[in-house]
Amino acid sequence: MQPAVQFYKKPLPSGLTIFNCNLERRTTPAASILTLLNVLYPNGSSNASGSFVDIGSGQGIPCLAAALSGRFSIAKGIECQPKWYESAVLLKEVYGENQDAKDACTLEFHCDDATKPAGHLEGSSCVFLNSVTFDAKFCQQLGHRIESDLAREKTAGDDIFVVSLSRRLPLPSFDLVDILRLNANGEGMYTFYVNRKANTQSTFYAITDSEIMRALRDNDLVGSLVAIARGHADERLGLSLLAALAGSEPVVRQYMCCPVLLERLETSIDSKLATLTQKALGSMVLRAMSDHPVGRSAIAKSDSLLDELLAGISTDEEHPALRANFLDIFSQLLYDSPLDRISVELNETTERLQEDNAALVSDNLREALAETIAMRRWWDGHKLEISNSR
Repeated sequence: MQPAVQFYKKPLPSGLTIFNCNLERRTTPAASILTLLNVLYPNGSSNASGSFVDIGSGQGIPCLAAALSGRFSIAKGIECQPKWYESAVLLKEVYGENQDAKDACTLEFHCDDATKPAGHLEGSSCVFLNSVTFDAKFCQQLGHRIESDLAREKTAGDDIFVVSLSRRLPLPSFDLVDILRLNANGEGMYTFYVNRKANTQSTFYAITDSEIMRALRDNDLVGSLVAIARGHADERLGLSLLAALAGSEPVVRQYMCCPVLLERLETSIDSKLATLTQKALGSMVLRAMSDHPVGRSAIAKSDSLLDELLAGISTDEEHPALRANFLDIFSQLLYDSPLDRISVELNETTERLQEDNAALVSDNLREALAETIAMRRWWDGHKLEISNSR
């Protein structure tokens, strides 16, 4: 009896189209995985010594496509639901009937919790997550697990990719290098966020880098600009340059090599000592940094900086534009962290501000407030019902 699926080495296709006909929802089709791998490994390049890991692997289709692509020595799926894991095991049995495919790449599945330290990510070249249904806390736990495990996997010349659907995970040592729109889950097009470990020279640039920034980096000028911005005699010009450079994710990572920079930014937004200009420029730097996981992580870990931001939104005399900026920063931080230490104060302050119609004098402030409350309720599991009307 012929197996239900015919296996081929790359370019694969016909075998998988049979499987795609019977896919249930919440599965990434093989064609999307192959398109993704062609982007990550262009011109037929491969890393046959590495592994492809699918977290939340379901029925195993992405792992099957990766195994047959010829780019990995191992394709591994991790699934916590026994029902889906059992389906994937059946798929593995069919795969094992083809000796050529089996010899080229080992296909394996594990019924396990990916947030636990089980060694599943060792040797990973590409980690894939169909994270559409993952909640906030699970995404945070996964991000920390991936970040921790892959930090030990860095070797010279290696590229490590993490690809997630619908949202970025908190991965401070990764750059966002591409955003793709591909079919997934039987429901049309989804956003695939491609993150790369920032440890080697590569044709992949951070998506936040303009052509000018890429040219500056290629000529080793970024470090000099950051040093000029940090030490400029005119604080206004220095902060302005820091804000402009912070649009680049790798530059913000460079900022984190200078611990005194956060102390300087904290001083610049001091509610009692800083001038309006200083607070405006300091908040612009922090707002730009908070667009990136590495910046969000650094700000969220600084208790004194969080306290200054909280004081800024708590003070009725503060300029509305500054309060909006501070709230924007909080809403970005809440993308990766529940900010547990200040959650009570933050909730009380935002709810009080929401009830104070006289304070909500601008659309920017109302929108920033609504987004911050939405993110806090997201962590608490509540639905958002906030009116933007005064």
